[in-house]
Parts: sequence; C-alpha cells; structure tokens
Amino acid sequence: SSWAWEAKKRTSSKISESTAKHSQGSAPGASNENLVGDPSLVVNLETILPKSSNHSHRATLAADKEGVLKMCRRLSLDELQTSHDAHIARTQAAEVSVGTSVKRPMPTLDTDADSMVCAARFWLLFVGILGFRNAKAGFLWFIAISLPLLAQIACLVYFNATGKADTYRTGITLCLMLGSTIASLSMRRAEIHLLLGHEDGGLEEYARTSGFLKDWRRISRRRLLEVLSVLMMMLSCRWLGDVFTEPSLESIIIAVCFSSTAVGCAAVSYTQLHIVAGMDLAVDSFCINFFREMDMEQALNEWNTVQATLRQVSTKLSRSMLALGASCGASLLLLAEYTFFHTDSSIFVDQLQPGVQMAFFLGWLFPPVLLFLYSMMRA
Repeated sequence: SSWAWEAKKRTSSKISESTAKHSQGSAPGASNENLVGDPSLVVNLETILPKSSNHSHRATLAADKEGVLKMCRRLSLDELQTSHDAHIARTQAAEVSVGTSVKRPMPTLDTDADSMVCAARFWLLFVGILGFRNAKAGFLWFIAISLPLLAQIACLVYFNATGKADTYRTGITLCLMLGSTIASLSMRRAEIHLLLGHEDGGLEEYARTSGFLKDWRRISRRRLLEVLSVLMMMLSCRWLGDVFTEPSLESIIIAVCFSSTAVGCAAVSYTQLHIVAGMDLAVDSFCINFFREMDMEQALNEWNTVQATLRQVSTKLSRSMLALGASCGASLLLLAEYTFFHTDSSIFVDQLQPGVQMAFFLGWLFPPVLLFLYSMMRA
C-alpha cells in the first residue's frame, strides 16, 4: 500500500510539472516544442471538449433526413422522374449549345424560326391546350371556354337521360366530347407549352440548336393540312346529315356540340402529331451529327438531352392518347351495340335514302378514330 501511495504521489507531481510547463509555454515568445508528445495534453483536451457536440450533430442529421423523407413522400415517382428529365434537358441543352456553337452554325431567329405556323399556334391557344404568357389572361380565357363546354356536356347528358333526342348520336357525341376534353386538360396540366416554347430544355429550343427547326416546320404544316382536311370532312358530313332532313332543336344542339368536339379532337391529334414529328427529327439529327463529327463526348451529352426529352414527351402525351383512344373505343362500342341488337333502322329513317344517311353517319363517326390511329402510327 505504501508503494502504491508513493507511485500515486510521483504521478501527481509529474502532472503538476507538465501543467507548469504548459503555462510557461503559453507566454509570448515561448517555444511550443514542449507541447508535442506530452500525454497530459491528451487528458486535458478530452476533459475540455464538450460531450454534447456529437449528440447535437447527430440530431441535426436526423432532422435533415426526416425532412427529406417527408418531401419525398409528398412526391410520386412520376413527378420525380419528370423533374429529373426536365433538369437534365435544360442543363444538357445548355452544354450542347455551348459545345456546338463553334462547330455548327446557329440558325437565325427570324420570323419563320418557329416549329408551327401562326394559325396552328392560335388554334391551340383558342382550344386551351397552350397557355398565354400572361398567366392572368390565360386563366380568364380558360374559364371563358370552360363554361360553354360544361353547358354542352350538361345538355348532352340531359338529352341522353330523358330520351328527347336520338340516344346513339347523343351518346357518341358525349363520349367524344369527354375524351377530347380530358385529353386537352391532361396536356395543359402536363405543361405541354414547355416543350413547344422557347425555354431551355424544350423541344423547340433543341430543334433550333440542332438545326432541324425548318424541317420540323415543314412537316408540321403538312400534318396541319391533313388534320384540317379530316376536320372539314367531319363537319360537312355531320351538318349535311341534318340539313337534308327536318332538323329539330335537339338535333341542332347536338350538331353544335359535335362541332366543338370535332375541333377539340382535331387539335389534340395535331398536337400529338406535331410533337412526334419533332422527336423523329431529333433522333435523326442526333445520328447525322454523330456520324458527321464523330465526337464521342459531344454525342454523349447530346444523347442525354434527347433521351430526357423523349421521356418528357412520353410522360406528357400518354394520358391524352389514353383518353382519346378510350373515347373512340366507346363510340365504336355504341355503334356495334346498335348494329347487333337493333334490327330496325329508325336512326336512318329520314328524307334521305338509308344508304346516303349511313354514309353521312359514318363520315363523322370514323374520322376521330382514324385520327387517333394515325397518331399512334406516327408515334
């Protein structure tokens, strides 16, 4: 026990000596060599450091992690993928434009430097697929076109429920109107104008950078003429089927409802065809530029842009295609139900011959289906 007491006393004296040395070394002009390798310094530092610092750091990390998890729970995987694609398209488009400005000449921003003609853009603004630059004006216009549309849907539902008009014409018109309305709203909600605008990451901006904007405009003009031709045939057959008969007020209202429906279906189909044509040219332009320049680094950056834009297009157009296809399928099912389960031809008993009336009937029933199939073929 006496030996332990002497050892303890010896250790305490050494610690007091080292403490005195540290106090002398902290004076101005003193050397710091005595601080190196001193075991008492480790003891003093361990006692000085606060033990709660690690706990506070861990609590901060846990709070940050919980915040990120809450934010991710509010977002779906589709929204995360869409945001990622839009970010990749914007960043990669900027890098491609900087990297290719020396090798490829930039197209001039003249009056024709737009992917669609002015009449087509005005048509899409009128229908409500594209939005105005002024958010307040766009909202007011959306309300202005929504109220008559809701009134027409209410009239069709009323006629179909009460039986005051032909059930099959009313039902087919109602199916097509609901399909075109849902397709237009899905495009507007998906912000399709970001792909067709001049913002970074848009398809039109990429077309201007890559140099195929004029080709896209030419193909878009051709698609516009095709869609307008089908639209004129639809409207002509629908109104001719009522003009050569004795139309009632209900039949005129149904014809007016179908006219607005036909304009909406044609606008949705043209938008789909226009965007699909731009994507075809984007892939072709990437292949041509790669084999012409053989720059692997530039090709990888450009392909990231094309791939991200492809995913954006598929996400923004999938719901509109589904809505339009479902409405066309429902209208065909109504026609099949009438053909197989009704032997009388009361739907075609008018002043015209049944064959002519059947031709007019099919002339406005099948064009929406053909437009949908044509869009799917091009896609």
